[in-house]
Amino acid sequence: MAQNEKVPVKSEQLEEDTDAYDNLLLVKGYSPRLEEFSIEMVTALKDKLDLAERNLNQTEKRVKEERQNLIAAQWAFHNSILGCKGQVISQFGVDSNEIQSLGLKKKSDYRPRKRKVKTDKKTA
Repeated sequence: MAQNEKVPVKSEQLEEDTDAYDNLLLVKGYSPRLEEFSIEMVTALKDKLDLAERNLNQTEKRVKEERQNLIAAQWAFHNSILGCKGQVISQFGVDSNEIQSLGLKKKSDYRPRKRKVKTDKKTA
């Protein structure tokens, strides 16, 4: 029986099991002593496996779609905030307390550039 039922079965093993199941359906006169290994029980488990795989695939597809919706909503919100910051700058100016409250620096908070002193390097 199974060694560790907490980890998924490898895909190669599942392929082998599916092939064995298909071949088991072709065996004439198969009648196990234990009912849990009957064709009906094994078929029910195979159907349960197929349904679980289908549900997982559909759920993964929905998760991808919702992730894309989330990303689109994030960018729409981000672009809206950038637009609001631009509107606050145009309405109140680049040196206002209002733009500072939005996380931007006032123009007067930046250090002024230092002028470069030109030196004459003419030699005769």
